[in-house]
Amino acid sequence: MQRWFRLSSLLLVLTAAFSVAQAQVEVRGSLPPGEVRIFVRDSIYRISGTYTIGGTLVIEPGTRVEFMPNGRLIDSTGGRIIADGRASATYNANAVNPLVAPYTGYDDPAYFAAPGVLTGNIAAEPTIHASNYSQVFHVDMDDNNPNLQNLTPGEAIVYYAARLNMGGVISAIRLNPWFREKAGSDINVSQARITFIAGDVNNFSRE
Repeated sequence: MQRWFRLSSLLLVLTAAFSVAQAQVEVRGSLPPGEVRIFVRDSIYRISGTYTIGGTLVIEPGTRVEFMPNGRLIDSTGGRIIADGRASATYNANAVNPLVAPYTGYDDPAYFAAPGVLTGNIAAEPTIHASNYSQVFHVDMDDNNPNLQNLTPGEAIVYYAARLNMGGVISAIRLNPWFREKAGSDINVSQARITFIAGDVNNFSRE
């Protein structure tokens, strides 16, 4: 009994330490039509007011979303929320050498779409016909670039989590295999529970 209590206490300490290490992002306002926002597992998102979704909100598996007492999500006309804990994507940095022609670097959209570099899967959903998957799940990160259109949720998450949209600004992203900003965090998207917490956030909150 004493050993179990010690192990439980250690688990609580480690969990608390992990939570502190995660960045907390306050969310409110609106997501305009045509825009994409992605919640990644590296951060805790706190909905502190009304957040209206007119575009596409994608939530990575393993992400924690907390609703403050006045927090709420509103899915407006044309908006959609993709929160699929079964989404996945795997990156193979050895599939193609992006530092030689025809690619300009790891942030090149053509490299992103090159065969074998990134594999994303959409889990079968019995309530949605497979012919409609593209309408329900597919994400366009850039309407002007075909290499960044019709992505699976996992692929869209990898693009954002690797900060590839900032490649022209941060040379390390252009010259190195994809990595998350949080040191040592795997860029792959793995199936995991998405946690939504409502009401007061404390040890007695109900999930």
